[in-house]
Amino acid sequence: MIDAELASAVARSSPSGREHRLRRLLLSWVREPQIGQRTSDAMGDEMRRAGFEVVSDTSPAEWARRLGAAAAEGHNATVARILVATRTS
Repeated sequence: MIDAELASAVARSSPSGREHRLRRLLLSWVREPQIGQRTSDAMGDEMRRAGFEVVSDTSPAEWARRLGAAAAEGHNATVARILVATRTS
């Protein structure tokens, strides 16, 4: 499923509006249950294969450190990540 989603993101990428469409795509993934967990390295490999360059891949603990906030607890805090990437081609 992720290959089709990434291919769709690549196909819709254009100089104008690219960020808006990619943001909508990424938010749609968050709202859907994720089957299986991918490591940061595995997800980075998937993004590079689809023609993206990973800019950052961070976790709730990293967000808390950066903001000087208390780290979140619970299952979601251990599996959630935000990966930011730009189109390379």
